[in-house]
Formats: sequence, structure tokens, C-alpha cells
Amino acid sequence: MIATLRDANGNALTDRIVTWTSSAPTIASGSFVNAFATIAGVAQGIATINATSEGVTGSATVSVVATSGGGIQLTCAGVAGGRIYGNDGVYLGRLTNQFDAESILNQFGSYGGQFGTYSMYNTFGQYGSAFSALSAFNTLTATPPLLFVNGNFAAFVTKNTIKVPRVDPAALRTCNF
Repeated sequence: MIATLRDANGNALTDRIVTWTSSAPTIASGSFVNAFATIAGVAQGIATINATSEGVTGSATVSVVATSGGGIQLTCAGVAGGRIYGNDGVYLGRLTNQFDAESILNQFGSYGGQFGTYSMYNTFGQYGSAFSALSAFNTLTATPPLLFVNGNFAAFVTKNTIKVPRVDPAALRTCNF
């Protein structure tokens, strides 16, 4: 989930502290970083997730249901148009064609290039290094980048096989959007 804070005129507000709570942490809980929440189902049921900033609260109701086969199927078509965010809330690009300036497939862009500050494919950067806690390529990280599809959390983008659901960052480069 992403909390978008707005003023009375509908203008987006940035750099605000957001506090997240779940009405039923035994049903839905999560990892919360500023305006981003990764919600995980714990048990079947319904929970309300609240985001509060400066005394104003917004809510979303989530339903946790069992899935057949115990997971979700992530395909290139299923994640097309998705957006990736660092676990610190930094935007890391989107899953679109190689000619899009914001695409992770644009090897000359800020989000897909090997030297881009916000690229998961910059092996010297904090999102692509094998040692950074925020990196998709750190096999031990607890805080990898997050993939959102249609505004909803879809998977962790990581080489860490313990994090589920997950999508391998190298596999995303094989997609043809």
C-alpha cells in the first residue's frame, strides 16, 4: 500500500511521517516504512489498515483469503506496468519497455543503467550492491525493494529466497514489455 498525503486543495504532501496500524495484526500485519506498507496475510479474515499523519487517518480494508497452490504466479505479463520502490520509500523505476526513461529495462536510464543512482543494476549503488541492506541483489537482506502492481504490493524484488512472495531482479530483465 502507498499512502498519498494531500492538503485541503488536493496537492500531494511530501516528507511527512506516517504511522501505520492494523486493526487485527493476527489477520494482517506488515512492514511499514514512511508512506509505504507491505501487508502480509497471517490468517484468513478481514482487517483494517490505518495510515495516520499529522492527526489525520486514512483506512483501507483488506481481506485475507487462502490461495490455491499456496502462492501467487508472477509472470512478465502479470507485473507489466508495475512500480518498484526501495524499502526506504525511494522510487526505483517501472516495468515498461526499454525506451521508457523510467523503465528498469532502459539500460541507459536512471533506473536501469549500470551507473544509475536509483538502479537495482548498479552493482556499486545501495539498491544493487551485494552488501547493501536495501539491495535486490543482497541474498541476506531483510529489506529488499518492493514491487507494486496496480497500487498493490505484489512481491519483494530480491535474490533472498526466504522473502516471499518474491521475484528475482535478474529475471525481470528478461521480460519484454
